Amino acid sequence: MPVVGLGWALALVAAMLRETPDTGAAKVFALFFGWAYALLVWFLPWLFIYGIIQVVRRRWAERKD
Repeated sequence: MPVVGLGWALALVAAMLRETPDTGAAKVFALFFGWAYALLVWFLPWLFIYGIIQVVRRRWAERKD
C-alpha cells in the first residue's frame, strides 16, 4: 500500500508542476528534490535486486547443509 500512496503523491506533484507557470519553480524543485528521484528510480530497484539475491543465496546455503 505505501507504494501506491507514493505513486499518487508523485502524480500529484507532477500535475502541480504542469499547472505552475514556467517561472523556474520546476527547476528549483528538481534542484532540491532531485535526490529523491535518484533514490526512487535508481537506488530502490537495485536494493530490491540485491535483496532477492540474498534470499536466494541463503536458501541455497540451507539446502547444501
